Amino acid sequence: ANATWTKPTRGTCSMVRINVSLASGAAPPTKPKAKQPSLFGEDCQAESTTPRRTRAKSSDEPLVVPFTIEVDLRERQCGWTFQGIAGGSRQKYRPLIIPTREIHMVTADYTAQGYDVYVERKSHDDFIGSITGGHHNLELEFERMRLIVDAGGYCCMIVESSMDRICDELDSPSSMRRATSSSVLGVVASWPQRFKVPILFAGTRRHAELLAFRTIEKYVEERT
Repeated sequence: ANATWTKPTRGTCSMVRINVSLASGAAPPTKPKAKQPSLFGEDCQAESTTPRRTRAKSSDEPLVVPFTIEVDLRERQCGWTFQGIAGGSRQKYRPLIIPTREIHMVTADYTAQGYDVYVERKSHDDFIGSITGGHHNLELEFERMRLIVDAGGYCCMIVESSMDRICDELDSPSSMRRATSSSVLGVVASWPQRFKVPILFAGTRRHAELLAFRTIEKYVEERT
């Protein structure tokens, strides 16, 4: 595709300050509306009677993402493919072409080529097994990710499940696991504080894939 990527810019919102101490009774001078950045990357307009705009119709012309996602070789069979993802409003919701390449990764499963952002993927069963079956190997993984974070990078674990589903399965009378939900809750509560690596529960595999892409995209966006 010949289309080019438009980098999102920080949105703005406005505030008007009125000098109420004017003794003349004259209306205060009008000043241009000051702008400040929005945390959500969208334009935050002051309250207005203007009707809200409806979502623009998406275009079918694809955009090529200007970075490559590197995927660990072990993810070849069951990993994320980053297919069927659309851009945001600033890309007019156009379909994205996301370049990927396979590499051998010692730490985590996904990264952006040339950037210190790393995502560890865990399926529902893999996450439970890693926590309840003795989490020595997982703890070593978090230790390596903490070194990356300490050096200025970003790491996270994204789970293709929800906390309630995991806890309900462990606490079920038919569960064959030796651990209960308290084991998972203890790890989820303490490890992000100990290792500075958040554990994100996306609910489903698809939402986990989308969250992984947005995590990498936002990291790259902030540094280009």
